[in-house]
Amino acid sequence: MSSKKDERSKKYEIQVVHSTPNTGLRKEEIEQCYQDLQDLNDAASAFFRIPVFFSHQNLFTLGPPQPPFTVQQQFVIRMFKEIKKELLFPRTLPNTEQYPNTTLENIRTMINSSYGMASVLLRPTRATQQGEPYSPFLQIEPAMAYQYGLPLLLVIEDGFPAGGIWGGAGQLAPFTPIVWLFLVLYW
Repeated sequence: MSSKKDERSKKYEIQVVHSTPNTGLRKEEIEQCYQDLQDLNDAASAFFRIPVFFSHQNLFTLGPPQPPFTVQQQFVIRMFKEIKKELLFPRTLPNTEQYPNTTLENIRTMINSSYGMASVLLRPTRATQQGEPYSPFLQIEPAMAYQYGLPLLLVIEDGFPAGGIWGGAGQLAPFTPIVWLFLVLYW
């Protein structure tokens, strides 16, 4: 059992690249960015916490795959850390969980085994691989959680035009998403 855990830790081990041309970041800042990504992957070992489904966009549609991260990427990572600080176990697909089923079955499994859901929809820097502004799963996952009766926390970036459960065309669900207003001074 411990050898599998060791293999899993090695799989996600992050090597910090010492040559970082044109990033403008110190080595410590780059290491912190990589540590933040490592925290996302390490969350799978938090067995004593209350599981919460944390739905968010692929971080790489919100900015570059390496530091410096955009404000949107930093927001998702910070929200993940804040959820962890409250002794909740933020579970994400595919970062912390992956099942051998279809995507919808994986989502259903996550919802059935979670006690709440937090979902974030931010303005991407580029479209998804299918050319959409954001993944349709950011509509499906919160809707399935609502149907199952889970408590929901929905956070959307101010001015992002999204309908459906996010309420861009008026209130659809009996709640209003929290609007994230990007202010560098307060962030």
